[in-house]
Amino acid sequence: MRNEDLAYFLINNEISVEEGMELTQQSLELDPGNLGFLWTKGSGYYKLGDLEKSLQLLLEVDLNYPYFNNNLKQQIQVVEQALAIQNGE
Repeated sequence: MRNEDLAYFLINNEISVEEGMELTQQSLELDPGNLGFLWTKGSGYYKLGDLEKSLQLLLEVDLNYPYFNNNLKQQIQVVEQALAIQNGE
């Protein structure tokens, strides 16, 4: 299993988000503009509770994604809603 696949698995299944984030960072060092890696990292920040970093990365991915992705849009909405709750809105 490649690092990026393992990172996605660890983060999205909440097995070891921290380890997944480390693997994602290693993948990003090799390919800094990879939207899939950035999306995984944004998901990881969400799982770690860092909503602002999560939203920043997910919006960056959305801005640069070559086509409409409903899953990405839904994930952005979830993070925005969590931020609103956190900020008492």
